[in-house]
Amino acid sequence: MRAVVMAALHFDFGVAQSMSNQSETVLPYNEDQINMQNFINLLNQLRQLSDEQNKATHVQGKQIVSEKIKQLKELNDRVYMRVKNPYLRLFFLIMIDSHFTHRRSFAKILIEFNKNYVMNLFDYVAICCKFLDTAPLKEVLDDKMRSDITMGNLQVFALIGLRSEHGPRVIQNFIDRTGDL
Repeated sequence: MRAVVMAALHFDFGVAQSMSNQSETVLPYNEDQINMQNFINLLNQLRQLSDEQNKATHVQGKQIVSEKIKQLKELNDRVYMRVKNPYLRLFFLIMIDSHFTHRRSFAKILIEFNKNYVMNLFDYVAICCKFLDTAPLKEVLDDKMRSDITMGNLQVFALIGLRSEHGPRVIQNFIDRTGDL
């Protein structure tokens, strides 16, 4: 499921659709089948809208596509709150959330998402790099490093380096949190 959503987050809806058809029947995070169906339907609609937008040459055609996108956002906005999987949740947040109006506000959305949900550091960084400019990217990654150091997430070593002054603190926080030596 992670690969499907990551493909969708990179706007490769065709690949995401084909992978979702081949994905396992076990739903991650005990995800509701209705939410999964909504996600797959959303992928289909986004792919169709993308094709229509590419084909629309006159102003009226582009307005029709714009209106369809607005309706799609309103229709699927409620799904976001019921989704359990953080990857699906981020997908709905990015694609559907009406607050996503410019890149600066998106940095704040990602910081808030990081406070509430856990996802693979490398996926998070890839999404940040895809959607953010340099200044907001630095802000979001600094926040991610601080929170991962505090949480004792060993993946943060990929961002801070093994010889970082924060290394002992990361390891101590990891041991305190997990008890795993």
